[in-house]
Amino acid sequence: MAIGAIIGKKKLRFYKTMNKKVWIFIFIVSLFLAARLPAINQIYHQDEYKWAMQADPAYDYASPHPPLGKSIFRITGDILEFENLRLAPLLFSFLCLALIYVIIKKTTQKTRIAVFGALLFSINVYSVIASLQIDIDGAILPFFILLSYYAYLQLLTNNKKLWWVIFGIGIAGGFLTKLSFII
Repeated sequence: MAIGAIIGKKKLRFYKTMNKKVWIFIFIVSLFLAARLPAINQIYHQDEYKWAMQADPAYDYASPHPPLGKSIFRITGDILEFENLRLAPLLFSFLCLALIYVIIKKTTQKTRIAVFGALLFSINVYSVIASLQIDIDGAILPFFILLSYYAYLQLLTNNKKLWWVIFGIGIAGGFLTKLSFII
C-alpha cells in the first residue's frame, strides 16, 4: 500500500509538471501567433512584390538568388494563392522557434533558459518583422542556419548517420537559399 501511494504521488507530480509544460508551450505559441497573425494580410511592401512576381508563373520573373526561395514561394502560392505568401516565412519562423528552443536546451541543459529564449524570440519585434517578410533572409535562411547548427551539436554528442543527413540538408538548403549562407 505504501508503494502504491509513493507511485501515485510520483505520477501526480509528473502530470502536474507535464501540465505546466503544456501550458507554457501554449502560452509561448499564443504569443508567437498573436504578434504575427494581425499582420498576415498586409500588402506587399518594397521588394516583397518582386518576390511575389518571381514566384507567380503568370509573371515568371528571374530571381538573382539560388532557386529554393523562389520554389518555396511558388509552392506556397500554388497551394494558398499568391496573396498569402506571408504564410511561408511564418511557417519557417515557427520552425525557427522550435529550433531555438532545442538548441538552447541542448547547449545549456536548462529548460527555463530555453523557454526564456523561445519567449524572447516570440515577442522580439525584429523576429516578428522577419517572420512576416516575403524574402529569404528573414525566416527561411535562419531556419537552415539553425537546422545546420542543431545537427552539428547532435553530431558532437552522437555521430549517427541521421544527423549527418540532417546536417547535409541544412547546408544544402542554406546554399540553395542564398549564397551568403557561408557567412
